[in-house]
Amino acid sequence: MEYINPDDIESVTIWKDKKAMELYGEKGKFGVIKITTKNISKRKLIKIYKEFKHEL
Repeated sequence: MEYINPDDIESVTIWKDKKAMELYGEKGKFGVIKITTKNISKRKLIKIYKEFKHEL
């Protein structure tokens, strides 16, 4: 979470069980945490994605 400034977070949604599986298939079987940001640059999002893509 050190990659995202708390001031940039608009909402956090947690999906688990059936809902997570419906949205993300097998990858969602243990749950999903969705973080919606207010206004974050595309460059910063790409940097965060590259850091965590192996976990997707």
